[in-house]
Amino acid sequence: MRTSEQFLEEPPPEYTKMMANGVRKISSIPLIPQTQPSGADNDNEKRKQSTTSQMSSIETSWSWFVMVSSFFCHFLIYGVCWSVGVYYVVFLEEFQQDAGATSWIGAIQVSFVYFSGPLGSVMMNRFGYRPMMVAGTLLASLGLTMSMFATSIYHLYATFGILTGLGIGIAYVPSITAVGSWFDRHRTLAIGIACSGCGAGSFVFPRLIRFLVELYGWRGSLLVLAGINLNIIVFSMFMLPSPKDERDENINKKLIQSNSNSLFNHHILIKKRYLLLSLNNLLYLFGMAVVYGHLSNFAKIKLDIQDDNTSALLFSYLGLANFAGRLFFGLLGHHPKINVILAYACATFVGGVATIVMPFATSYTVLIVLSILFGFFTGCIGSYMPDLVIKFLDIHHLAVGYGCLLVYEGTGTLLGGPVAGWLFDLTLDYDVSFYVGGATMMIAAICLLPSYKCMKPSPHEPDVILPTEGSVILSWDNIGNGDVSPV
Repeated sequence: MRTSEQFLEEPPPEYTKMMANGVRKISSIPLIPQTQPSGADNDNEKRKQSTTSQMSSIETSWSWFVMVSSFFCHFLIYGVCWSVGVYYVVFLEEFQQDAGATSWIGAIQVSFVYFSGPLGSVMMNRFGYRPMMVAGTLLASLGLTMSMFATSIYHLYATFGILTGLGIGIAYVPSITAVGSWFDRHRTLAIGIACSGCGAGSFVFPRLIRFLVELYGWRGSLLVLAGINLNIIVFSMFMLPSPKDERDENINKKLIQSNSNSLFNHHILIKKRYLLLSLNNLLYLFGMAVVYGHLSNFAKIKLDIQDDNTSALLFSYLGLANFAGRLFFGLLGHHPKINVILAYACATFVGGVATIVMPFATSYTVLIVLSILFGFFTGCIGSYMPDLVIKFLDIHHLAVGYGCLLVYEGTGTLLGGPVAGWLFDLTLDYDVSFYVGGATMMIAAICLLPSYKCMKPSPHEPDVILPTEGSVILSWDNIGNGDVSPV
């Protein structure tokens, strides 16, 4: 009979094949005999039981350092990419192009943040968290530095858009995946706190960018941002592999050697619930891109605001509300009686309603209130999305599943801003643009409702697999511990 140590060194073909297809229950593998400790084996058995007890949860004190580091990474990453609406007004005045063409600058950047998700996840699995965060940060800072020499919007498409977006995206995937791998019992809460850095960045950076533009001009402000962006490297040093990553490494090597598709299993990406989640993200980010890309210019035209600082201040209110929303939904999702899918769908719907109502704002105060509502309820996407990927797929497919989901988010972002700009060019009014953006967000919420009744257990609850007599239940947790027990 095979021992658990032999199983770790060379997984049987049945296990390799079924794990590659996402199956965790295997009944055809010979049972591993369980021996009772006796005599001199007592000490070894006690040590094993102690180790098993320690590994029952992957959370350690270092987990919270990873969460805090991820918060600041989100602060810097989204502080840059979600402040494109501030630069949109600057580029519109500088290059005197139409709204649709100018919208592509920010749309390309944010979409490439998401499009780089699959690349970032595969490379992260190969090289680890820190190397990819360092490489992505250097590439993003290079793009921002090169943007200061731009002579046309087409130059900015390549530098501010593609290079900066690609670098930010490569750095982003490890920053969120690391939190998911370091937490199990408090995963939703930890992810909510880490992702709240997006809201904090969206609050601080619009005002910072306006200050830098007034002090150094828009070209000088990009150079300063490039330097600020390098601080991501500092926080990436805390992104060590989790105990779960280390336990899975030997198994992953065997699976990759025996099945070349095990690194990127496309079968998990065509599950119905995952496809619905992908459609939801595409439509949701389309609507969000309309607001983030055009809110400042919308306020100037709709309310006849002449001061750029006043219109840009809306992003600060929005960002502060987003920060609060991510914390709130992170705490809410951690409650055992909360259905995360339903909470996410409801918040998405309310965000869409806030967007549709914006054209009816008759004063700056009303627009501030609507911006706060939009920012607060859209904060749910950062808190819940990794959790939803885990529920719809599996914790072990988080990196690939989340990375591929970013492609849909990138597509929505790439289309949302320019479509809103083209509608403005056709109608000379932003009302239709915001109606379309809000409607797509509401439809996105409805798309996810079919998955409401078939949700897996929450991440802070153990996976429950009903065994049959004579079967062996295999999970990455007990395999990593060398503990495979018959039912």
